Amino acid sequence: MKILVVDNDNDTGITLKALLSDNPDIDIKLMFDGRSAIQELNINNYDAVVVDIMMPEFSGLDMAKEISKSERLKNIPVVLMSSALPLPPTELLATFENDNNMTAIKGVIEKPFIVETVIEVLNKVTNKETK
Repeated sequence: MKILVVDNDNDTGITLKALLSDNPDIDIKLMFDGRSAIQELNINNYDAVVVDIMMPEFSGLDMAKEISKSERLKNIPVVLMSSALPLPPTELLATFENDNNMTAIKGVIEKPFIVETVIEVLNKVTNKETK
């Protein structure tokens, strides 16, 4: 499973990459800003994107909107993550399910994250099974 992780917080991104890299079924690329990540998605193929909601200049929501409207990218599932969710993850996800501008959003993870939860969400949104 090839995953693009996007978080402007170096420590969070590096920690998530290190935790998920223990799983041989998951290949992680880490990026620190949304605009560069969109360029990366247009060049290389990924099974999913895990993105921090709150990033300066180009947020995770901006990324999700851009991915949702792109013919090339719209089928890549986006998993949002944040330490400041306004609602529990399942409720927040439900609010995006009715938003035609955010159709790529398929999962929400709360920080601090539990590795098993991240893997469970990635398995669900990609329809792939990893350990």
